[in-house]
Amino acid sequence: MAASGSIRTNVTSDGYIYLQLSWSEASQNIAENYTNINWNLKLVSTGHGANIVSSAAKSCTIKFNGTTVFNGTVNIGLSAGQTKTLRSGSDFRINHNSDGKKTFSYSFSQQINITYSGAYIGTKSASGNGTLDTIPRASSIKSISGNTIGSPVTVNIDRKVSSFTHKVYYSFGSKKNSQVSSNAGTSAAFTPPMSDCSLVPNAASGTATIRVDTYSGSTKIGTASKNFTLNVPASVKPAIGSFTAERIDGTVPEEWGVYVKGKSKAKLTISGAAAGGYGATLKSYNITGGGYTGSTAEYTTGFLNTAGTVTFTGKVTDSRGRTASKTVSVTVEDYAPPVIQSASAARCSTSGDLQDDGAYVLVPRSLTYSSLGGKNSLSRSYRFRRVGETSWQSAPYTETEGGDVVGAGDISPDYSYEIELKAEDGLENVSQILSVSTAKVIMDWKKGGKGMAVGKVAEKDGLEVAWPAYFSEGLYSNGMLVLSREDLPIESDFHTVHATYGYMGSFPFWRSGMSTFEFLAAMPNYSYIKVIGNPDANFSDAPCEYCQYELLKGSANYKAGWAHMVSSVPANSLFHYCAGAGTEGFWGKVSVTKV
Repeated sequence: MAASGSIRTNVTSDGYIYLQLSWSEASQNIAENYTNINWNLKLVSTGHGANIVSSAAKSCTIKFNGTTVFNGTVNIGLSAGQTKTLRSGSDFRINHNSDGKKTFSYSFSQQINITYSGAYIGTKSASGNGTLDTIPRASSIKSISGNTIGSPVTVNIDRKVSSFTHKVYYSFGSKKNSQVSSNAGTSAAFTPPMSDCSLVPNAASGTATIRVDTYSGSTKIGTASKNFTLNVPASVKPAIGSFTAERIDGTVPEEWGVYVKGKSKAKLTISGAAAGGYGATLKSYNITGGGYTGSTAEYTTGFLNTAGTVTFTGKVTDSRGRTASKTVSVTVEDYAPPVIQSASAARCSTSGDLQDDGAYVLVPRSLTYSSLGGKNSLSRSYRFRRVGETSWQSAPYTETEGGDVVGAGDISPDYSYEIELKAEDGLENVSQILSVSTAKVIMDWKKGGKGMAVGKVAEKDGLEVAWPAYFSEGLYSNGMLVLSREDLPIESDFHTVHATYGYMGSFPFWRSGMSTFEFLAAMPNYSYIKVIGNPDANFSDAPCEYCQYELLKGSANYKAGWAHMVSSVPANSLFHYCAGAGTEGFWGKVSVTKV
């Protein structure tokens, strides 16, 4: 229903006569955005004998939307119960706002100038506002479906008037207002060309804009626009022609043709790499695998430290952040250097039978190595020299069930020797020196009369003893009694060592003026120490460095105690016990019992 409205005012105080200005929509022009209205001004008597007797012309002014539509005179003579149209008009044009809406003002002023029921009535007027029906304007964009370059994009239009048509435009990057439809109704579809990928060379997507211009015939009604994200297709990405691994042998023989753990490297190469196209550029290379990472198209690893299948990945990234990758795998053979698990040496005959005065050496040995699938092999060799000499002499060997028979009968039983066993594979070697004594004899005198040996051939000046020694009397060193018979305890394996005025043999024991006395352990394989001091020594209960227990005090006139040493005490380790003042001239003895 078309909009309409009216305003009125009473002419007489009793309200039986009133003036009313009415309006109604006659037509609307959508294209030009205006409405025509019809209007009239009426003088109305509701009866009750109310009338106006007048033939004089009375002035009248009527306005709509600020425009005077009538300014003249009218006759206001009126019979009781009569409705009289004083003035009317049609198709008065009121222009709407740009959004199609319109509220307007209207008013009238009517001269009466009569006396009614003894009262004078002058000019009557009224004013008000009217609202017209909204004229549909520009269409809006309801939605946009599709978001990938090279694939269809559909623009759905919310059309306000069925006769409206639309021109649709597309903008992306530096491309502005490219028309994709010239006569769209409620939708428009188009496909952004793949060449538009070049508009975003450094990103995988960008912001596009759709603009819809609404037309009524050839008249443009208005414009609407909407942004959406447009993506570069996932297929537009870098490519790698090839990714290869080349073996770097190092010390590995080339003819082996294998990667060896800890010995081989891999040279990895990305070839034929290309960016995703449409303006993109390659930004980075990345090669990973085997615990290594490189950032160039060609990368050489360090030594491969993992055995088995090692897989490397080559990757390139372009300016859009898109990546391409390929993998290559190599097989790394496990490898460990040769190991001499066990080896010993003893004199023997030429056939390998043990012989105390043999001029050959029997070497039973156990060796391990990595065969690398049969490509690697292990060899061994021997050389020997007399103890004390610096030059070596190569020695042949013969393999027997009992071990290798080393030498050519030239390892004299009159001398002690060092025998070197060397195990070597194709990559590394290991060696071990074995000792071989002289021939075993009860007693032997060194030539020249300055040396004697027991249990072996004499090789040095002085006394050499190759057998265990047992002493029944005291033992002296540098003129000092180290072990006396009377100091021996009942236990047969208990040994006592004297220390007098600060010395235990040649080892420091106590120094005058110090608050501690100390000594060096001469026998690291003994585990008990007993310290006996004079009544004035004033031992404390502090434990020594290598002892597990404190010294125990004896009677008031005799300080004595036992201390249990930690097993496997290093040779010449320092032990100390705290002592108070007045220890000048202290003497004592240290008892050591064998483990």
